[in-house]
Amino acid sequence: MLLGLAEVFAAVTAETPLVLVLEDLHWSDYATLDLVAFLARRRESTRLLLIGTDRPGEVLAHEHPLRMVKADLQRQGYGVELPLALLSEAAVAEYIQRRFAGCQFPTTLARMIHRPTDGNPLFVVSLVDDLVRQGVVTASHGQWTLRDTFEAEELRVSEGLREMLTQQLDRLTATEQRLLEAASAAGVIFTAAAVAAGLDEDVVTVEEQCEGLARRQQFLRVAGMAEWPDGTVSGRYEFIHALYHNVVYQRLAAARRVRLHQRLGTCLEAAYGARVREIAAELAEHFGRGHVPRQAVQYLQQAAENAAQRSAPHEVISLLTRALALLDQLPDTTERTARTLTMHVALGGALRITKGYSAPEVQQVYSRAHEMGQQVEDTFHLFPVLWGLWGFYTARAEFQTAYQLGERLFAVAQHLQDPAYLIGARQALGATLLQLGELRAAHTHLEQGIACYDPTTHRTLALLYGQDPGIACRSFDALVLWQLGYPERALVTISEALTLAQDLAHPFSRVFALAFATWIEQCRGETQRVVELTAALQDLCAKHGFPQWLAAGLIWRGWALAHQSQAAEGMVQMQQGLEAFRRTGARMLLPYFCGLLAQAHGAASQVDAGMGALADGLTEVEKHGERFYAAELHRLKGEWRLQAQDQEGRSSMVSAEVAEACFQQAIAIARRQGAKAWELRAAISLGRLWQCQGKLGEAQQLLAGVYGWFTEGFGTVDLQAAQVLLQESSG
Repeated sequence: MLLGLAEVFAAVTAETPLVLVLEDLHWSDYATLDLVAFLARRRESTRLLLIGTDRPGEVLAHEHPLRMVKADLQRQGYGVELPLALLSEAAVAEYIQRRFAGCQFPTTLARMIHRPTDGNPLFVVSLVDDLVRQGVVTASHGQWTLRDTFEAEELRVSEGLREMLTQQLDRLTATEQRLLEAASAAGVIFTAAAVAAGLDEDVVTVEEQCEGLARRQQFLRVAGMAEWPDGTVSGRYEFIHALYHNVVYQRLAAARRVRLHQRLGTCLEAAYGARVREIAAELAEHFGRGHVPRQAVQYLQQAAENAAQRSAPHEVISLLTRALALLDQLPDTTERTARTLTMHVALGGALRITKGYSAPEVQQVYSRAHEMGQQVEDTFHLFPVLWGLWGFYTARAEFQTAYQLGERLFAVAQHLQDPAYLIGARQALGATLLQLGELRAAHTHLEQGIACYDPTTHRTLALLYGQDPGIACRSFDALVLWQLGYPERALVTISEALTLAQDLAHPFSRVFALAFATWIEQCRGETQRVVELTAALQDLCAKHGFPQWLAAGLIWRGWALAHQSQAAEGMVQMQQGLEAFRRTGARMLLPYFCGLLAQAHGAASQVDAGMGALADGLTEVEKHGERFYAAELHRLKGEWRLQAQDQEGRSSMVSAEVAEACFQQAIAIARRQGAKAWELRAAISLGRLWQCQGKLGEAQQLLAGVYGWFTEGFGTVDLQAAQVLLQESSG
């Protein structure tokens, strides 16, 4: 028979090359294997390519004779084995495109399918089949569509695939099944020592069983060695695929699952001793699933602290939310109240970063913490609670409440006599006074906060405040210095903040410094620098999920584009940024942002829209008392009245009088605040108006008085404009 088949192939291939494909050789009979071996060894020249596919795990598990045939052919050079790699995400996307011709699926679908399957072709096909069976993917009029409400969480192991994996598991011995079940409780990656503890068996015996399964490529593979702090050394293994782990774990009976997790947690806790914090998340998982709430809460809190140190606020929120839910299972004691308070403070800090300072969740968490703080009367816990509430009310533009909280912070800090708290209290007062337009007082507090800060000893304070207070004090003070009329000192101070942020592995502190650097460059009128800084700012915010500063970055970038002859695109970005900023619940900075939007409308000669933006900004000032930008809003209002007059094409005495009144009001506000930068701009606007009216002497006197005050920054846009106007007025 073999000779006859060989002659047939020889005859056929004499006319044309032939490819013979034999699928699933791990299920083949002896006759087929004989044919493969015979054809491979033939001496005669034949244009034949024979391709066979098999699953090595099945071959090894059942000691199929294919194993010997393959080894023999490879040894003699008659064949080569080509292990197939798992499909990449791009390959999964291509498979979807080929299977559903003409589909318009989102690009994220391939990633959603690739993630749980790791690109295993069998699992990919099974998962996609299941999506069709569920009606998630449907065909209509020759067009494949994906259900709009589809979420990644709906992807699950299909019953057919689960049954196939269960059948593979059932073919193992009872001892091997029991071992895999214990291993599934230990995790996708586990040690033989952990499984031995769960089974209460000898480590060597368990390791031998794991090695046997790994050699046969059944469910497990070798993942190196592991050594615990107590000196225990054992092999490390992992499930070949997460779906294998999932199917095995689901087979565990509830009582056995609980007992296994308790044993595993106790074993690891003893093995790591004083170093248990390193595996806090793993221990929290075991004790949580093992129904031991006290230890689960303890380790969830430690895991959250570890996540905070890695600047992973989303993980902090997840861990602490689970911990707080478990706390309800513990007796109502003073210890529980204190632990709950600590967790609320940490949770509030993470929410402030991820949701924005003014999110309702932030207020709820800190208000609850404040209630508990009164119960335990713990001054050290009270400070971070007050800090969180200060941040919330500041973002909501409730500045009088924020200032009162700042004073309480300062009183607590003075009582504790701890520089770490004094820095934060100074920052809170300085920032609030800045927004209220009390610039000199703000500078005093911020300057003293900077003096209290030691970069060496205070590097960990970012975990307490959400951002490094030394960076924050410098950032706020740089903005204050610019407004006070010291543009060069402002640049030096913000450069120090950026340097500190670069040296600190804390993304939100870097974002904070970048945001204020952008703000100052916007004030200076450096549009290209704003574009460059917002690119870095938005990349960091998008990567780490900081919505409030991401929105601010859009506004600043839009303003810069509008002043670079891209008014339409700039205003679109500004509107998107303002909407996103408002969605965070924030009200602070809205007068400032409305002023920037008005300037962008000015670049596009959109008078009515610009006047509307200014009116919104001034309304916000009156409503909330955020006055640091009030002088500039009145100046811009005057400029708009003049621009409206010019567009009407006729002279208007009334418009000029209104504009002059706006400029005078801007100057008066700036002088009260000591804001020389805003006073200079308002003086330039009024000087130009007077110059046009022939009042050269008045214009010269006004500008000379303001310009003569400055001692630095003569290369800035505003001071250069003032110098030109002075020269024109003197002529």
